[in-house]
Amino acid sequence: MYISKNGTVPKEGIRGRSALAWHRRGFVLLFSALIASVLLTIGLGIGAIVLKEVELSAIGKQSQIAFFAADTGAECALYWNSPENGDQFKVNADGAITCANMSFSGRGSGGANIGGGGSDPYSNFTLTFIDGACAEVEVEKREETTVIISRGFNICDGNLKRVERALRVRVSALSGE
Repeated sequence: MYISKNGTVPKEGIRGRSALAWHRRGFVLLFSALIASVLLTIGLGIGAIVLKEVELSAIGKQSQIAFFAADTGAECALYWNSPENGDQFKVNADGAITCANMSFSGRGSGGANIGGGGSDPYSNFTLTFIDGACAEVEVEKREETTVIISRGFNICDGNLKRVERALRVRVSALSGE
């Protein structure tokens, strides 16, 4: 409160404003700070939501890459499994296949096992793609059915951001009846 030189309290405060106006001015300042903090909180909340959406979108893209790698591996195995293409995965066969500009033959060539050795009905191979994705394909060839499991990865190394998608395909032999 302002006191004049003669010790009295004027009806008007400093520079012609009343004491009530000075209290209102403090309230407006407090109210403005409150509004600013609410708007800042809302803005930060929206920013956090947008950031999560961007991360989710990136994961979706990496998932799609992994899925297409798995699909390519499964399609390659289906192609070479057909009798028209030599049924390369049959037991006691020294199979040879080419997929995605990569060739695999026999047992142990480049980490692949094509065609069952002895009574082993399992074949496996790994495809690596230009974009860094890969697919690990396992083929189990039995008398009546073939089961193909293709695992696609967006990144081939053990990176923490590695995404895996898998497809399982079961093919039954058609009878001649």
